[in-house]
Amino acid sequence: GVQEHLARVAGNAYVAMATQHFVNAMLNQHEQPAVLSAATKLKLTGAMREVVNDGMDVLGGAGICQGPANFMGVGYSQIPIAITVEGANTLTRSLIVFGQGLNRSHPHVLDLVKSVHAGDDVQGFRTHALRLVGHAATNAARSAALGVARRRGRGSGSAADVIAYHESQLNRLAANFALLSDATLAMGGKLKFAE
Repeated sequence: GVQEHLARVAGNAYVAMATQHFVNAMLNQHEQPAVLSAATKLKLTGAMREVVNDGMDVLGGAGICQGPANFMGVGYSQIPIAITVEGANTLTRSLIVFGQGLNRSHPHVLDLVKSVHAGDDVQGFRTHALRLVGHAATNAARSAALGVARRRGRGSGSAADVIAYHESQLNRLAANFALLSDATLAMGGKLKFAE
């Protein structure tokens, strides 16, 4: 009943406070967590949506009656605005979280960007661009090889065979994801329109 909704509200409030303290601690250390702040906005906006919906469920009919005694109605009606503005819509979520995560976690993209920002670092740019292309070629070869050489069956059904089968499938999928991530780098700004 009501306790289920209130427990979810309390849990989301706890997560929001913990996230706020964590991000503030990073900012106090003069860090600039771009990807983390985007993911935080995304997740906390989603949690806000869940909290307001739970509040409306608890209030029942009083939640939809307009008037000065309705403390949830305005918040409920403004959820779509928060979703759009705070980056929790599907397009922004996909582009910001995936794109920023790719830029920060790729082994060569950030170095390539730094060499561009350095100005006339032609040698650094060339070095990092070649490493980026080499990385993409390695990912393509690995994806193709694991697509052909993966385990097709689970063997005798022993625990070791089942684990080896799933590990093989996971390696194949990770290689495919790495290849697709490199392909999205090649798309650049076209990714937004393709999305």
